[in-house]
Amino acid sequence: GVGEALLRRVLELALVQRDALGCVGVVVDAKPDAVGWYERFGFEVLGGVREGALHGGAVAMFLGIEAVAASIEG
Repeated sequence: GVGEALLRRVLELALVQRDALGCVGVVVDAKPDAVGWYERFGFEVLGGVREGALHGGAVAMFLGIEAVAASIEG
C-alpha cells in the first residue's frame, strides 16, 4: 500500500506541475522486477532510452499526463 500511496502523490504533483508549468507526463526508472507493477497503472516502457544501463539496469517508463489526470481526477 505504501508504494501505491507514494505513486498517487507523485501523480497529484504532476497535475500541479501541468497547471503551473506544462508537465506532459511522468517518467520513472523502474527496477526490472517492478516493470509489471508500473504497467498495472498504465506506464509504458520507453524504448531506446539507455539511462538504465548506467544505473543498475533500471527501465525507463512513461505515463502521459492525460492518463495521470484520468486516474486522479476520475
